[in-house]
Parts: sequence; structure tokens; C-alpha cells
Amino acid sequence: MKGDYLKNIKHNMLFYPPEIRELLNKMEAQYYSLSNPDIITDKPFDDFFRHDFFDTLTKIEKMVEKKTDELLHKA
Repeated sequence: MKGDYLKNIKHNMLFYPPEIRELLNKMEAQYYSLSNPDIITDKPFDDFFRHDFFDTLTKIEKMVEKKTDELLHKA
């Protein structure tokens, strides 16, 4: 994740709406908590991965689709 995240996502963070940035920051914190026990997250990584990871990705996908529709299909 680190290579793709830093290369493809991180440098564009300011272009994302606040809701998407918040979700991406949560995912990033979960990722870094694996290798740094000083990072405290809402849930242990295993619980996050089992219960929230897919939902978080789905939320981001829906927000991106909505924004894309607003930009490309203005009435």
C-alpha cells in the first residue's frame, strides 16, 4: 500500500473532498499502526480489516462516483 499510496494518492490529497481525505487518513493510520505501536487507532488493524476496510473503500468509491456524475453530467 505504501508505494501506491504515496505515489498515486498522497500527492493529490488536496484535490479530494474533506470526507474522502478523512477516510484515507484513517486507512493510512491503520496501515502505519502495523509497524508502529505508538500509533493509536480506533480499532486494532485486524478488526478494521475484517469489518471496516471494504466499507471504507465502498464509501470512497460512492463519493467519487457522485462527484464525477456532478461534474460530467450537469443538468
